[in-house]
Amino acid sequence: MLAHDIRGMLGAVASAVEMAHADLESLPRRDAHRFLGIAERNTTELVDLATNLLDNYRLDEGRLRPRLAPVDLAAVAEDVSIVWPAWPTTARSGWS
Repeated sequence: MLAHDIRGMLGAVASAVEMAHADLESLPRRDAHRFLGIAERNTTELVDLATNLLDNYRLDEGRLRPRLAPVDLAAVAEDVSIVWPAWPTTARSGWS
């Protein structure tokens, strides 16, 4: 799964940059911004993924200690329902 995620993000970055580069002179500015936005978003996701992988490695090695703290689960559930409003319906329908 991890390799698939990385390959997908790198593929999106490469395609966006390739398309922008291929028609650099004739590409409408709006399209260039769209392609660069795709590359930027996927690059950010790759950096986040690499950071998470490094954090997990540090946890496994004992070089990073988690900061445990109480969590307001009601607030978390409310945040999730705002960001992903279909989730309660999907969960009740048996989707995973």
